[in-house]
Amino acid sequence: MANRLNSSKSTAIINSSVGLFLLRAVPAALLIYGHGFGKVWNVVHGQFHFVNPIGIGPAASLVLSGFAEGICSFFVILGLYTRLAALILMINFAVAYFTMYRELAFLYLAVFTAVFLLGPGNFSFDRLFE
Repeated sequence: MANRLNSSKSTAIINSSVGLFLLRAVPAALLIYGHGFGKVWNVVHGQFHFVNPIGIGPAASLVLSGFAEGICSFFVILGLYTRLAALILMINFAVAYFTMYRELAFLYLAVFTAVFLLGPGNFSFDRLFE
């Protein structure tokens, strides 16, 4: 066991695919729980009171943000169209970072950039369709 803890190989402790899955799924699930579900709920129920960070109107901003944080996060969890969904989330959080929210938006931007660059890993639906 001590040799495993001192090893620099990622496979000595755990497979890197598990790490990619956790990097992908945990932040996306927290995003759905904390932000995405509420935005999708508001869109479905016609409550379009939202900020207008890029000048396209509050309704369009809410729909785009709800799509990114609610729907694309779900695709990231599943590992389905992962890079496309991560790219949409990166754009969403770049807008959030440069217009309103700094710390949390930067954290999500960094995570989804890593997911975009690394890909979904072996535990994903994308892997099944290769």
